[in-house]
This record gives sequence, C-alpha cells and structure tokens, in this order.
Amino acid sequence: MRAALGDDKLTYYGLSYGTLIGQQYAERFPHRVRALALDSNVDHSLGTNAFLRSVAWTAQDSFDEFVTWCAKDTACALHGQDVRAFWGNLRARADRGELHVPGQPDTPLPRMVLENEVIGAFYGPYWKELAEVLVAIDTGAATPQLMSAAPAQAEETYNNTVQIMCQDFHLPIRDYREYSSHLRTTAKIAPDMRYGPRAMLLTVNCLGQPTPIPNPQRRLHVDATPTLLLVNALHDPATGYPWAVSAARQIGREARLLTYEGWGHHIYGRGECVTSAFDRYLVSLIVPAKGARCAAVPPDQASSPQARPLPTGPLPGLPGWTFTPAKAEATRSVS
Repeated sequence: MRAALGDDKLTYYGLSYGTLIGQQYAERFPHRVRALALDSNVDHSLGTNAFLRSVAWTAQDSFDEFVTWCAKDTACALHGQDVRAFWGNLRARADRGELHVPGQPDTPLPRMVLENEVIGAFYGPYWKELAEVLVAIDTGAATPQLMSAAPAQAEETYNNTVQIMCQDFHLPIRDYREYSSHLRTTAKIAPDMRYGPRAMLLTVNCLGQPTPIPNPQRRLHVDATPTLLLVNALHDPATGYPWAVSAARQIGREARLLTYEGWGHHIYGRGECVTSAFDRYLVSLIVPAKGARCAAVPPDQASSPQARPLPTGPLPGLPGWTFTPAKAEATRSVS
C-alpha cells in the first residue's frame, strides 16, 4: 500500500489487532516509518499463563468500573441494588439453563454468551444499555434485545478472527488438568468475570493448529524508528492498559505512551485531548510529552469529539501533500 501510494515512508493508524501489525512493521522496516499511531495495544510477548491472567484481570477491572458507575448514577437500571449479587445470580441461572435471550423464550442464554455480552458492552462502554439488558434478561422481558450481533453473524465474525489470530499466538494447553488449573487461577483474579470468555475461546479454538505457527509471540525489537505513538485507556476491556505499558517498554526510547484515564476500546474520538493528540502526531509529527495523560470523558460523550478546524494547505511532514477543506481531500503533487 505504501508503494502503491508512492510514499517513501509509511503513515499508519492501527487499532487493536492493527497495533500488532504496526509494531511489527516498525521492527522490519524502521527506515520506512514516518508515523505509527497505535490505538489500544496488543502485547505480543505473552505465553499462555500470562495471556490468560492478564485478560482475566482486564475483564474484572472493566466489571469493577461498571459496578462503581452503577452505584453512583441513577441512570443505571440496577442503581441501589447489589450489582455483584445480581450478576452472580444471573450467572448461576445461566449455568442451570434458566435464562433465555430477551424476546426469544425458546433460545437459551448460556453463561459463556452472557459473559460475552457483558464484555462487549464494556467496549463502548455502554453501561446504561448493559444494565437495561441485564434487567431484561433477569425478568424475561421482550425488550431490549442483546447488544451484540446476531448469533450467526457473531459466530462467523469470531471464526474469521480466530483464523487470523491463531497464526500469531501459540497458546498451548497440554490437557484438561492444565485447562482446569487455568480456570481456577483466573477465577481468583476475576471472581465476577471468571476469565474473560473471548480469551479462553481464542485459546481453546487455537489448539490443534499446525505448528510451528508463522508468527509466534516474542518480545519486540524496534530500533532507529521515529517516535511511535501508543495510546490506551486505563480501563480497556480487550487490550488492557498493562499490555500498552509492556509494549512501550519493549519498544523503548522509540515509544511514547499517552494514557487515556477513561474506559473502552478504541480511543480515537474520545474527546478533544486524545483526538487532537492523534491528529497532531499523524499530520505534523508532534508527540505528546512524556507521561502525558488525557482526562476521562463520560461514556455518553466519548464518541462525539468537539469540532475543530481542519488543516489547510501543505501538510507538515508530508512533502508534496496539500489539504483542501472545501473538498475534504488531500492531494499530492508529483514532479
């Protein structure tokens, strides 16, 4: 793509799994890097035990934040209740086969799907909607529907994701005894979320993949690139903040970590502070100060960054490129 655009160096924004692609591009082609903005970072150095433990901690952290919000905000449909007890009862009923998809009394709602629904809501985070869905599941109300995609669509998307990620993660589990040991350990770390269903599904579904896999985990070795921008939420349910810290440490002096003190997965657009930091870096190669942090934006405002003027004329750091706001396009003059 870089060559097709005629760019000597790459300007790149990677989100979630896309951060792994950006990290490894920086390793392999440091002389081709202009700017790499990595949003919600993967740590590709973790073995099975560390991977499952860290994902369990991340899931529990997001659940704790939901409980804290619900205790403070009357917009929560569970406000005034013991949310952990309510949730524990739902999980127990799911294990007994007593829960059904809201509005679909003939469609059981197993515990794995229930927990996956909650994790998905933390991506926003969509706390208000999640509380309403949990109440509907508890009461058997016809509405609202589950927040996740339709089961068939979700399964297809997940299977496609697994096929990709199983080429990048070698997470062996020898036998059922080891599997049970992981479950017991992660249950202590995440008593409300157990282990993070998506992580365990990935681990189990990658078992039996032909080995050696093409791109197994290892520590990053980035050298002689321009500064790379890493941005992560403190309470990310998918790529936890410790992963971003670890990735930045592995990269070393070439990394600059910007901390968003809020919640959710996918940070660009969550208020003026983080969005402007991304824009300044990608357009003008201006990096945040070391240790920079952006204050949390309330979830109901996080997807609506404030309007700000677009750059006009030559784009700094991109020789030959000019931006025209009237057409909302960037053009490059080729001599």
